[in-house]
Amino acid sequence: GPQRVIARHYTSNPLAWALYAVKYVYRGAESLSVPSQVITTGSDRDGAVHLHRLDDPRPFVHLVYQAAVVDSDEFALALMDDPNFDERANIVLHQAPRLELPNRPAAGKAKVASFEPERILIEIDAPDNAILSLSQPDYPGWQASLNGQDTDIIRAYGGLSAIEIPAGQHILAMQFAPSSYTIGALWSLAAWLGLGLAALAALRRR
Repeated sequence: GPQRVIARHYTSNPLAWALYAVKYVYRGAESLSVPSQVITTGSDRDGAVHLHRLDDPRPFVHLVYQAAVVDSDEFALALMDDPNFDERANIVLHQAPRLELPNRPAAGKAKVASFEPERILIEIDAPDNAILSLSQPDYPGWQASLNGQDTDIIRAYGGLSAIEIPAGQHILAMQFAPSSYTIGALWSLAAWLGLGLAALAALRRR
């Protein structure tokens, strides 16, 4: 899913840059289709290469108050292909939210308080019910808790993650804890217990 969002327009994909919170872009062209500044220039075998810094990159976490619901990645991608689609004001979800959204822009803040390889903490202040859009692939094994209570991760944009956020102040924790870890640990524990029992039985026979 995430790769399909990226690969649709490989040479220039402002939508993918926004959804993945891209701040810097390498391109041979001296200008992009979105406002940016060239901060350095180099070259490769094909000629000049410019490093662009986007003027207004979409943040890694972003509160959205309007949602369109689709039932497949194909419909999500088709909806986002509409030139009038605004990825900052609208989110494409793969299931209907349980919260009633205001369907209008609202002030609100979401910021990453801590970012580690398998754990992300996000501070949220939402004046109204909202959907938190994350530049995080929808990948098995990620779990979410809102103020210490488990909450669902919703597939969004054909391959990314989103969380329903009720109005108020919250701490969201995203943790990578796939079931394979637990299963592997249980098998290891069972193996060690088996070895221990076998050793005790051998000692008793002696």
